[in-house]
Amino acid sequence: MKKYIIDIYGADKGYGVVIDGALDTLKENEDIGIVLCGDEESIKTYLSDKSYDANRITIVHAPEEITNHEPPTVIFDKKQNSSLAVAIKILKEDEDAVALVSPGNTGAVLVGSIFKLGMSVPLKQPALASMLPCANGKLVCLIDCGANMDCKPSHLAKFAVMGSVLMKCRSDIENPTVGLLSVGREEGKGNVQTKEAYNLIKETGVNFIGNVEGNDVLTGDIDVVVCDGFSGNVLMKNAEANGKVAMKFIDEILENEQQGSHTYQVLSQLRERLFLTFDFNSRGGATFLGVNKILIKAHGSANSKTIAACIGQARILESKGFSDAIQTALSI
Repeated sequence: MKKYIIDIYGADKGYGVVIDGALDTLKENEDIGIVLCGDEESIKTYLSDKSYDANRITIVHAPEEITNHEPPTVIFDKKQNSSLAVAIKILKEDEDAVALVSPGNTGAVLVGSIFKLGMSVPLKQPALASMLPCANGKLVCLIDCGANMDCKPSHLAKFAVMGSVLMKCRSDIENPTVGLLSVGREEGKGNVQTKEAYNLIKETGVNFIGNVEGNDVLTGDIDVVVCDGFSGNVLMKNAEANGKVAMKFIDEILENEQQGSHTYQVLSQLRERLFLTFDFNSRGGATFLGVNKILIKAHGSANSKTIAACIGQARILESKGFSDAIQTALSI
């Protein structure tokens, strides 16, 4: 039975929502097992009044938590018994373990994946890919969205390859379009990094459509947007904030409208549509690309729905042979 490893710590709302999300997934999928990494007594106490298939739940005692205020390197010394360190170890050593979901310290997940899980040759550092909602209902893969602040052009070329593979596996897009984030669409626009990356990406064999600007990203016309982690993280958080601002604006108007009126009904429907579009909890998490097995980073503000979506995301990737596909693409 294929196992999905869950680091229970790191969610702002506590480990309960993480366990609940795992249990929801277990009920909906009879062919998987769940491994919960965290304090054994706490997990058993939480599960005591829950209904679940005990034969498909494994608890691994890992009493320590790596908080967001700690440096990522504690995973190597002070926090080797942390839920994250133990989860990565199981993922690496257990042949039946296919994926790991963690809402924890992103930096610790990053360094743990590099030095404890291992990288796909010839990468030295994984990229973090996130899915953003577009105007036409599609999703666009943004890579990198925060793992690599300073990138060489060769890194961006590998991001293009990995992002293309991700969209093929995750969204069944046969030949994903790939754009390079820059300050102008014309070839030759951008800084030294993007100019050199442009030429390297052309040589990778992906469906490269050239440079794209910030206002092109969410149109739905592009499947993969390549950038360094600094630009990508700013872009991602701005997109999330725009959705929240739009809903807040509608809420302010609704306060002055009479309930039951035609205007109130229309605006309420619009707000619901916006919420469904920008609800990151239903989209899962960010995928670390380039590591030897599937690793999903859930948002720190995750709820049970988020965790269930992350596991579902991992299941799709595993069923499509994602890890092997990445290694094959990078070796060409």
